[in-house]
Amino acid sequence: MADQVADTEAIRRFIAGFYAAFSFREGTQPNWDGLRGLFWHAGQAIEISGGEPKPTTPAEFIAKLRSRIAHGELLGQQEREIESAVRVQGDLAQVFSQFENRANAGAGGSRTVRGVNAFQLIRLQGRWQVLTVCRAEGVGPPPSPPRQIGPAPSPRPPFRPPHRPSGGRR
Repeated sequence: MADQVADTEAIRRFIAGFYAAFSFREGTQPNWDGLRGLFWHAGQAIEISGGEPKPTTPAEFIAKLRSRIAHGELLGQQEREIESAVRVQGDLAQVFSQFENRANAGAGGSRTVRGVNAFQLIRLQGRWQVLTVCRAEGVGPPPSPPRQIGPAPSPRPPFRPPHRPSGGRR
C-alpha cells in the first residue's frame, strides 16, 4: 500500500510537470526539451474534438505547437490541473486529469477552456513516461477514482438446485 501511495504521488508530480512544460508566458516558449522528455519514444498525443481522433507523434505534437506560436496564433498559455483520478497497476498507470487552459490566441483574443486529458503512463527504468495522452476539450470532470483496487471478485458459482434422490416420494 505504501508503494502505491508513493507511485500515485510521483505520478501527480509527473502530470504537474507535463502542464508546466506545456505552459508559457507571452514572449517566451514552452519547455520543448521538457515536453519531449515526458513521452516514451513511440508515444502518442491524440486530440479528440468531434469526428475522428487525430493521433500525432510527440515530434508532430511539438511541431504543431511551434507552428501556432511562430504564426502568432498562440502567444502564451497557462494550463493547470483542476482534479484527477489516478490508477496504478505495477508499472502501468492511467490518469484522468481535468484541466483548465487560459490562452492568449493573438488576433483571436483570449480564451479559457476546460477539458480532460486521459493519460496512459508506463514506468521504464524507474521513470514514468507518456504512452498516450488523449485530449478532449469542453468535457466534464474525470470519473471518481475506483473504490477497490485489486483483483476483481470471483464470480459466484452457478446455482444448482439441491440433489433429490430418485425413485420415490417423500
